[in-house]
Amino acid sequence: MKKAATVGLAVSTAIWLSGAAAIVPLASAQTLTAEQLQAQITQLLAQIQLLQTQLSAQAGGAAVITPAVSCSLTRDLTVGAKGDDVKCLQQTLNANGYAVAASGAGSPGNESSYFGPATRAALAKWQAAKGITPAVGYFGPKTRTAIASAIAPVLGGTTPTTPGTTTPGTTPIPAGVVIPLTGVAITLASDNTARQALPKAASGVVFLKFNLAGTGKVNSLTFKRAGIGSVNDFTSGGVYLYDGSTRLTSGRTINSTTHEIQFLNLGIVLSGSVKTLTLVADVAGGATSGNRNSFSLVSAGGDPTPTGTLAGNEFEIAGQTVGGLDPTSGAGPANPRIGQKEATLQEFVLTASSTEDIELRRLALIETGTIQNDHLTNFVLKVNDVIVAKADAIGGKDLVTFTLDKPYTIEKGQQRTFKVYGDIGGKARSADTIILRFDSATDVYAVGKLYGYPVLSTISALDADSEADTLTIQGGTVTLTFNGPIAGDLALRAQDVNIFDFTLATQNNIEIKNLRFYATTTGYVSPEGYNDYKVWDVEKNAVITS
Repeated sequence: MKKAATVGLAVSTAIWLSGAAAIVPLASAQTLTAEQLQAQITQLLAQIQLLQTQLSAQAGGAAVITPAVSCSLTRDLTVGAKGDDVKCLQQTLNANGYAVAASGAGSPGNESSYFGPATRAALAKWQAAKGITPAVGYFGPKTRTAIASAIAPVLGGTTPTTPGTTTPGTTPIPAGVVIPLTGVAITLASDNTARQALPKAASGVVFLKFNLAGTGKVNSLTFKRAGIGSVNDFTSGGVYLYDGSTRLTSGRTINSTTHEIQFLNLGIVLSGSVKTLTLVADVAGGATSGNRNSFSLVSAGGDPTPTGTLAGNEFEIAGQTVGGLDPTSGAGPANPRIGQKEATLQEFVLTASSTEDIELRRLALIETGTIQNDHLTNFVLKVNDVIVAKADAIGGKDLVTFTLDKPYTIEKGQQRTFKVYGDIGGKARSADTIILRFDSATDVYAVGKLYGYPVLSTISALDADSEADTLTIQGGTVTLTFNGPIAGDLALRAQDVNIFDFTLATQNNIEIKNLRFYATTTGYVSPEGYNDYKVWDVEKNAVITS
C-alpha cells in the first residue's frame, strides 16, 4: 500500500506538470488481490514514464526510452530454454491476452526468463488462435515470423503510413500511446498523413491513421467528410478501412446527404493491446480541382463503447491526373485435377496508361468458386515464368493477397501478363469450381513513378464471376494392371501364397477406402480352401489390411 500511495503521488505530479486532463484512477485496494494491484502499478509506471518523456521533450531534453528486456527473438525455444528472449516472449503473450500465469512467475509484470510448461501452454493457445500448425507450444521459425508483429516493448516503434506494408495483428505500441486499464481509447496516430494536394484518380489515399488501444471490442466506426468539397470527389464504393495490408470491409460510398460513411460488424477485439488502422479512399478521376476534403470520426460502437475523437488533415484536389492500370482477362487455363500441384488458376493482363510508369506493390484476388478455401494453398504469382510474389492461403474476405517483396514496374503504355498458380488439395471434390477475380479497385495497389501517388485501377473488365475464367476440378484416372501369377496349382497348407499381383497408378493423390476381391474355387472339400487373405504393399514390404 505504501507503493500504491507513492505511485498515486507521482501520477498526480506528472499530470499537474504536463497539463493533462485526466488519468485512469487506481481501483479500490479492497477489491484487488496483491497480484492485481501490482499489475495496475506496473501499468501506471508505464504511464508515468510516458508523461515524463513528454515533459523532457517539451523542455528540450533528450527522451531516453529503455525497453524492459531485449526483444530479439532469433532462436528456437522450447521447454527448458532460458534467456531474455524467453522473458520477451512471455511479455508478448501477456500483452496480447494469452497470459502465461494469472499470478506469480510468468504473470503480467512478473515475467521470467525460463520457458516452462505454462509458457508452452500459453504459446500453444496463441498459435491455435493465429492458425499456426501444429499448435503445440514450440517456438520455431514459423511462429517466430508470425509473432514478430506482436512484440510490444514498453514504448517505441512505428508503423508504415500506407496500406500493404504491415502484417495484420497487434501493433507494437507506437510512441505516445498509453493503453488504458479499462475500455478502448481511439487516438490519432503520431504519423497520421499530413495535409497535401492530391492528384485526380489517386487510389488508396490514407486520409486518417489512428490507434485503437485498450481492452474491449470495437464493432462499428462512423466517419464524416468535411471541407469545401464534394462526395463526388470520391469514387462510388471507394472508401475502405484497412488493418495493415488487410482490407477489413468492402468499399463504402459516402452518403450524399449526411456525408457519412459507416463501417459495421467489425468485431475488432483488443486485450490490453494496440491496433493501428487506416481510413483509405479513392479519388475520382472527375474530382473538382481546388476542392478540399477531410474526414473525422463522429461515432464508435463496441463493448464497452470506445472513447476518443479523430479529426484528419485537409486534402486539396490538384489539377493533374495520375496514371492508371487496367486489368483484363488473359488466356483461359485448362481445368485442373484433384491433388494437382502448381496448377494454373488464372491469367490476366495489366496495362499501364500513357501518363506514367507504374510500380505494382500489392495485388489481391477474391475466390468465389465452390471449392473450400482450405483446399487451395501455396499460391504463386508469376510474370514470364518469374516469381514476383507468393501467398500461403486464402485469407479473410476470401482474398488471396500477394505482397511483392520488390515492386514490379510496368512502363507507361505497356502491358504485362500475370499468371496465378496454386496447389489443389487431395480432398477437393470433382466438379468444384475455382473463380479468381478482382473485387475492389483498391485491391490493386500500384504507385505511379512520376507523381508518387497510388493509381486507380479500372477493374470493370474483370470484377464479375461471368468475366473471369471458371475452372472446374477434374477427377483423375485410376489404372489397375494385373501382373500375375499365371494359372497353376497351389500347395496344401501353404502360407502367404501370391494369388493376385496388381499395380495401381493414379494421376493425383488419392485415398483408397476399400478393396473388394472375389474368389472362385473348384474341386475343394469343405471348408473352403482359403483361411485368410492379406493385401501386401510390395514396395513397403508390409500388410495394408487382411
